[in-house]
Amino acid sequence: MGGINVKNTMIEALLLKVAPHLCFGCGKTGTTLCHNCKYNITSELFLGCVLCGDISPEGICAQHDTPICKAWVVSKRLTVLKKVVDAYKFENVKAASRVLVDLMDTRLPLLPVGTVIVPIPTASSHIRQRGYDHIHILARLLAQKREMPIAHLLQRSSGVTQHRLNKAQRQQEADGAFYILETATINPDTPLLIIDDIITTGSTISSAAKVLANAGAKTIFVVALAYQPLD
Repeated sequence: MGGINVKNTMIEALLLKVAPHLCFGCGKTGTTLCHNCKYNITSELFLGCVLCGDISPEGICAQHDTPICKAWVVSKRLTVLKKVVDAYKFENVKAASRVLVDLMDTRLPLLPVGTVIVPIPTASSHIRQRGYDHIHILARLLAQKREMPIAHLLQRSSGVTQHRLNKAQRQQEADGAFYILETATINPDTPLLIIDDIITTGSTISSAAKVLANAGAKTIFVVALAYQPLD
């Protein structure tokens, strides 16, 4: 699940030669996001709390009781970043995964040696719809770029689509959304980096962090592509 599909990869390579990608920002031929458009995104980083949106250099403000130590988000889900993220997540533009990981890697600082990437598990129904596990791909590419291990510690209890829920419903759904796999082992001294795509209320990452903390994790970080507050 979420691994490399050789047939699909060959088809993507052939299509790239026949019809090269256009930059989502300026339309330049040859890449999903050109250097200048990457710069425009990374020059407007999201520097707020992932749980409430208030300004917070650490990504988490003091008013929240959470095991999350620090969090990093590339930018708000606006303009060009919104186009790229939505194309990858909702329109099966799998090729956008690499440029999104480049943005994520740029946003992340140096992490403690031994930090392990923990992907937020994707609902099985969404994997079937897309034909791939979009979070797993991001985690795998980031792990390759940073030379970090991945651990699939979390399992999803529910397949409810959160983007159709309000804030209260999201929190209620997230409270029991995850559990630790029976085969998983958590070393309290190993820092964990939760990876997700879009943060809205923070209920998903907050629930995942609590489950990991209850299982013994002491140092929990979060990284995501975009912050999208509820309207």
